[in-house]
Formats: sequence, structure tokens, C-alpha cells
Amino acid sequence: MSEAAVERTVKIGLIAYRGPDGAVRRAQNGATVLVHPDHVERFDRLNVLPSAEASADVDAVDADGDGDPGAGDGDPGAGGDAPQQKPSRTSRIKVPAGDKE
Repeated sequence: MSEAAVERTVKIGLIAYRGPDGAVRRAQNGATVLVHPDHVERFDRLNVLPSAEASADVDAVDADGDGDPGAGDGDPGAGGDAPQQKPSRTSRIKVPAGDKE
């Protein structure tokens, strides 16, 4: 190896990187690691926390279909448009009149 390894601190939860010997290694948030000089650019590109702006760009999901994302009616079973499930086989078993408790 002609160049020295480069020291970096892991900012994200978990990262896979190439160590000074070229072996793939893994490290968790807060760890200080030595990165192979040929892989420092990749490490730096991946070792970035998402910004608040990037999170705000994600479209909200309209779960209840009323046109207002995030404003559900509080009743997840009140969809109305959901197909009805057939009764289970055990619920269709007929019990003879004399065996009822």
C-alpha cells in the first residue's frame, strides 16, 4: 500500500467499508475507523445523515383516501370500500340445537 489509511468517524447507524488491508469491515455509529485510501470518497459519500429538507420532500401518504394526508378519522376499520372477508370455515359450522349451551 503506497498511501496511508485515512481515519474517519462513522455518522450513520451502520456502514460497510474497506479497511487499510482491503478487507470489508463494518462499523457502527460513533466508531473511529481506518479506511483504505482508494475507498475514502465512497465512504464519505455514504457516511452522511439525511437532512431535514430531504425528509420534507417525501410525499405524505393519504391512508384513509379523504384527500388529507395524515388526517385519519381514527377508525382504521371504517374504510367502507374494503372488500368484505368471507366468514371462516369454523364460523359456518352448524351446531345441533340440543348441543347449545
